[in-house]
Order: sequence, then structure tokens, then C-alpha cells
Amino acid sequence: MHLKNTTTTLFLLTLFSAWFTYAQTEKVYPITNFDGDGILPNAWQSYGDVGSHGVKKGTSESDGKYFELVWSGDTSEGYIVSQSDITSHIIPKKKLKGKTVNDVFLRMDVNCGDAPGTIMNLILVDGPNDCCEDEVNWLYSFKKNTCDWETIEINLGDFGYAYNPSNQDKDIDITKIARVKVSTDISGGASKQTFQFDNVALVVK
Repeated sequence: MHLKNTTTTLFLLTLFSAWFTYAQTEKVYPITNFDGDGILPNAWQSYGDVGSHGVKKGTSESDGKYFELVWSGDTSEGYIVSQSDITSHIIPKKKLKGKTVNDVFLRMDVNCGDAPGTIMNLILVDGPNDCCEDEVNWLYSFKKNTCDWETIEINLGDFGYAYNPSNQDKDIDITKIARVKVSTDISGGASKQTFQFDNVALVVK
């Protein structure tokens, strides 16, 4: 009986040690939760002229406030919401020493409101502006069919090139990631699309 208890204790200690080691190796860099916290809690700009957009008051299913984009389906233009006023990378370079894109993840809470079939685009920009030829945009796109809040975590290694085909010959430089953009993809998906998002962060593991 004593041996069994000792074995169980050692097993539990091993599990705790493994969990503690994992927890210690994950570093979260909050970008915004739209409640005033994060690297850029309020520095977001909207582009486009259709539907409603902006920070909404949270419901019982969402903590605090969140951002909502709506495309009504009756124009050829949709919304992109982008971080702005960034002059440097989001994650301190010293925290990325020896890391690759496979060690960094974009984490955020997402919902599609009452518009199942919404196609959501997440875009990384390796510079502070969208104007310049030396900046590279990388895209991850997915469809949200079930409209419940969920936390997604996407490895930066899963992002592909966006906008300019020449990007496909360029690697993501994680020491230069300075912006995160989100948008609905009106070229496909549902006739009406809603993208709600919250608690945006980059995670280094």
C-alpha cells in the first residue's frame, strides 16, 4: 500500500513538473483586449466603407469589449482592421533569440456573430506601414461555420504570402513583425459576414 502511494505521488509530481516546465516556456505578449490592456490597446484603424465596425460592449459570452466587423453583402468592398502607429516589432528581439516562426503563435478569441460561413483573414505585416515595397504581408485564412466564441492559436509557420506573389520567396522575419491585420474575405463565404475578435496576442513557446 505504501509503495502504491509512493508511485502515485511520484507520478503526480512528474505530471506537475511537466506542466510547470511547459508553463514556464510559454511567454504571452498581449496586443489588445479592447479593454485598455496590451501593447496597442486602442491603436486600430478601419479601412472600407460598408457595414458596421468598431469596439462593441461584451456580452455574457465574451469578457469585456471586443471588435466587430460586418459586411452586409451589398457592395464589393469589405473591412480591414489594422494596428497602427507601430514603430518597432511587437516582440522584443532579445526574446526571439534562437527562435523560428515555428516557435511563435498568433492567439485570439473569435466569433462570427450570427453569420456562419464567414471567412476570416489574419495578416501579419513585417513593418509599421502598408505603403512600402520593402514590407511583406503574410496571410492565414479560415472559415468560421459555428458561431460560438473560441480561442484559436495559429503557428506563424502556417501563414502564406499575401497580396504580392513575390512574397512567397521571402521568409517571415519574426524579429520584424510589427502589425496584425484582420478582415472578412468578401470574395467567398457567406452572403453576409461578421467577424468578432478579442484578446489578440503573440505567444512564444
